[in-house]
Amino acid sequence: MVLEHIYGVLVSDKRHTVMYMHFFNKLDQDVADRIKLKQAISATKALNHGEAAEKKLDELLPRTLGTDYQSLLKQHQAVEYDPVHATCQKQLLYFTSRIGVMYDTSKRSQKFYQGHKVKISSIAKHPFLRVVATGEVNMSPFIHVWDSQSMETLVVMQTAHKGGVLHLVFSTDGTKLVSIGMDRTFSLQIFNWKQGRSIAYRNTGYFPILGIKFNPYDDMSFVTCGY
Repeated sequence: MVLEHIYGVLVSDKRHTVMYMHFFNKLDQDVADRIKLKQAISATKALNHGEAAEKKLDELLPRTLGTDYQSLLKQHQAVEYDPVHATCQKQLLYFTSRIGVMYDTSKRSQKFYQGHKVKISSIAKHPFLRVVATGEVNMSPFIHVWDSQSMETLVVMQTAHKGGVLHLVFSTDGTKLVSIGMDRTFSLQIFNWKQGRSIAYRNTGYFPILGIKFNPYDDMSFVTCGY
């Protein structure tokens, strides 16, 4: 399997403990793009079915949307749904106790990751690879990075947190992994997960961190929120 040819769509709950993954290959994406283009051309032809209709739109839209209505229409595009693919995999990813679970919604079958010896407390999905990271509850907790298809462990990293891993998130480019600890000062640690090494560590303060998110346009910056 060539991981670079796999794309994913991901949604999750507020704590990021249950995730929906939609994987499809590059060929299917190209087909979906061509279908979308044909639909757009057909819709345009249906709308501009005559000079009279075109003229009515040109008269109506400036009155309702203003003179700059063309750029306004481009800015407000309809919400896009998951594209239709010839072959794809739709799975749910979650954890229970010390086990990571991949549930195939079409086959109604499950696969299990059982690398942890203690309870899992946090989970994160790589932005475009079939890679999952899970943190655990422990006095000196570990983070496991594993393949969600083979369920094999890729990397195990010991953290500097105390008590457990509260949050996990991959960077936008997928090269870095950030964790928040359950310790008294809600410590923050950044890893280069492929090399299995820590890049940075610091305490954030005595107020709980409730969420963490990377900037989608800058893989070097992220935001945390809390009390």
